[in-house]
Amino acid sequence: MPQQNSGIGGKKLELKSIKRAAMVISKQSELPKDTATVNFLKGLPSMIKQNGLAQTLLFLKIKQEKIYTLLNAVVLPNKDLLGEALTLQSSKEYIDLQREALEYAAWIKQFALAFEADKPAQQTPGGTI
Repeated sequence: MPQQNSGIGGKKLELKSIKRAAMVISKQSELPKDTATVNFLKGLPSMIKQNGLAQTLLFLKIKQEKIYTLLNAVVLPNKDLLGEALTLQSSKEYIDLQREALEYAAWIKQFALAFEADKPAQQTPGGTI
């Protein structure tokens, strides 16, 4: 009989993923929970994929300082994430750093959606959830 996975959606969460989630949730309170910020965070993983890590970080540093600070704090605590991305010597190191930032961006997005301040209550036939 095949072994069943436990976790979310039938998938077993890796230990690294759980640690990323814990790191993000511990720092997520520093972000505003308004609709505009949450809507921006919805597109953060796509922004990294489409534009690359360094370009996204540069944009965040200029236009979304709080989001840049959060991403920097979870991906590379005690280092400058943008500086590291710009000075990596090999493309493999850059891709690895980008992949790590994407993992964190996905968690930031999930928690932002979960804790959105202006989120209306869902209506069901039995009442409000």
